[in-house]
Amino acid sequence: MNPKVITTAAGIETLFQQAGAATVQAAILQPAETLLDLYGEDIRARAYVTSDPLRGEQMLRGLGTINPLANNVPDTWSSLINGESGIDTITAFDTSELPVSFAGEVKNFDANEYMGKQQARKLDKSSQLSIFATEEALKDANLNTDERLGPNVGIVFGTGIGGIGSTEQAVRTFDERGASRINPLAITQLMPNSSTGQVAIQ
Repeated sequence: MNPKVITTAAGIETLFQQAGAATVQAAILQPAETLLDLYGEDIRARAYVTSDPLRGEQMLRGLGTINPLANNVPDTWSSLINGESGIDTITAFDTSELPVSFAGEVKNFDANEYMGKQQARKLDKSSQLSIFATEEALKDANLNTDERLGPNVGIVFGTGIGGIGSTEQAVRTFDERGASRINPLAITQLMPNSSTGQVAIQ
């Protein structure tokens, strides 16, 4: 596969037409909110398009994020170009006996409010955040998140370690209360590919 980079919205539309697409939705090519780089150019116009050598299909991405800077793409980009930092005092756990008390934490995210308490308790935080960011990306790509996307959609997901919080909790439970007291959902929470699976299920 030889990836192609299309630098303008018009270029993207032409490529889609060459691939046999009847129409290209304007919301994809000209999003309501632009993301300007330091040179005043809209980074959304520099979309990456890849070509399937067997079927000639094209793929256009949407953007989604949740991170220490902000909980959406426009606010994250604004913070980045204004030189703001997402590093702050750690609030997730007690750091009084640790040499470092600052880190980058996601702020103002309540999984119980976002997906409901029953669903949130089944997932590690990594999966909760993954689902949140994916939903924004799908909406940004103008895809209907209320409908199943079908068998032609796949997920490629990168992770550093997966559900580290659930891993730590399972180890503590094992040490303090024994193996029989470990949460039955622990395996599905701590697996590195848990986020991929949960995003696919959603």
